[in-house]
Amino acid sequence: MTKLLLYFPWELHDALNDSDLEFAIRDFLRLLGKKELAAAGFTAAGFIEEQQEAKFWEQHGQERRSRKNMNTLMRFIGHCRRPVSHVCGATPKPEPPGLQGNWKRALRDQLNDPTGWRNPQIVVPKSHHSDWSAGDEANVHCDPCGDQPPSGPHPRILAVLEDYESHPFAIGDADPWRCFEWARQPSPGARGAYPCRLPRPPSLDGVPIEQLLERLKGARKRGWEVDGRCFFIPPDDFDPLSVGRLQWRKGHVFKHENAAGGRGSGPIDYRGQIWIWHGETAGHEGERHWDVQVNSGHERISHDGRRL
Repeated sequence: MTKLLLYFPWELHDALNDSDLEFAIRDFLRLLGKKELAAAGFTAAGFIEEQQEAKFWEQHGQERRSRKNMNTLMRFIGHCRRPVSHVCGATPKPEPPGLQGNWKRALRDQLNDPTGWRNPQIVVPKSHHSDWSAGDEANVHCDPCGDQPPSGPHPRILAVLEDYESHPFAIGDADPWRCFEWARQPSPGARGAYPCRLPRPPSLDGVPIEQLLERLKGARKRGWEVDGRCFFIPPDDFDPLSVGRLQWRKGHVFKHENAAGGRGSGPIDYRGQIWIWHGETAGHEGERHWDVQVNSGHERISHDGRRL
């Protein structure tokens, strides 16, 4: 499950009188509600602690029904409550302004295993992006905690809230079927600008990456063709958690093999079929699909599993 931690340099009560924060909350809820992200197991990382919420309702409880934006705020709080866990914190370096203790503790919650490089993803409203260092990642350092020494830097995704889906790694890091997408984008203005995305079996929608190995067993039993569409299912020696961050982002998530006759190379599925990406060429801009090597020939399969 991929956790999205919203950069929050405000007090909770600012949500009732700060339009910048109000827009950020609405955009964050909109992001969490995107069907594709929800299906891939993306959810909010909690950072609002009990005492903060209690203080807010003590000051503004009488306004619960009179404020138009109160329902939106209540939804936001529901998504972002933080059960008490770590008492120590973690800090991005260089440190952006306005970070509060609860947010740093929430960041540390997601770094229980600092080698688990996918979590959390830090999401920053565009209006505050300049508070952070440039780049697609932030370096996070864990403070010393009890008998645990300080550690870091631990690079983590840094994504602009309003442009989240344009980030080169934010979605692909959690979905191996999309690991090629950023590196093989269509030319600007190309017709048929289909993404370089392997078709994922529908039975694996919403399955966190930690549970893929078990669920893939069922997908292999059902087979690569479901309801008239064809899907990429990796061999049984595939283990997504054994793939390192840099290897993943180069598109080397699945085992690759060369097809006979110099037809190219690509990921190999559980049936021994090699999926070769057929990108656009001069005069053939719309031809962005997979050539699946079947017996002595091949089948043309779209990014969503349709036979072409």
